[in-house]
Amino acid sequence: IIYTGSGPLASALAMNKHISKVMFREAEVETAPWVALSDEEAGGISTIAEKVEINVGFPCVVKPNAQGSTIGLTVVQSPEQLAGAVELAREYDQQIMIEQYIPGRDLTVAILDADPLPVVEIIPKHQVYDYTCKYTRGMSQYVVPAQIPPKIEQHIKSQALRAYETLNCRGYGRVDFRLSAEGRLFCLEVNTLPGMTQTSLVPKAAKAAGIQLPELVDRIVKLALQRQRQLP
Repeated sequence: IIYTGSGPLASALAMNKHISKVMFREAEVETAPWVALSDEEAGGISTIAEKVEINVGFPCVVKPNAQGSTIGLTVVQSPEQLAGAVELAREYDQQIMIEQYIPGRDLTVAILDADPLPVVEIIPKHQVYDYTCKYTRGMSQYVVPAQIPPKIEQHIKSQALRAYETLNCRGYGRVDFRLSAEGRLFCLEVNTLPGMTQTSLVPKAAKAAGIQLPELVDRIVKLALQRQRQLP
């Protein structure tokens, strides 16, 4: 087995937040309004602020276009905070993405062999599920399964699977969402290589479905082996 899970193309698409959001929009997976800016086309901070005002609005989220674990991410409340956030994001990527900040609940859907697992709600102690909240014990709570109405549960699983398949993901993965106070779902991103420790989100979702970690790993390996045997 060369690797388990998604291939290089799906992983590259998922890592590029701008491209994946374009594909989500085409597939009718709702995602927050955004602008993507490279160093060459960004212009000065006044130009960037104007683009944000027109296309996104404040508050907004500024982040590197291809980075994980919320590294380099800043929630910007006003135009005055934009310059520092852009400078930080550019330390990690020449292309940055600025998207509308959606207040609401953090929900994630793990997918195993094209089957959505129980929805997980993440309740971080910070405004966003940042690096500290992800990797520091006690900085986040996890509710599995998430306490959401059946209609929303059905919708989020459907949207997660559509986003997952749009990027041509395989084997297993995770799709992150924000649920607004009005009940609208916004897809944030797809993770093709999610954490697989006892305390990671995918194993938590699998456990809620009656799948313990050893069985989960075994199923992922068997899925990869099955795909490998189907190759010409």
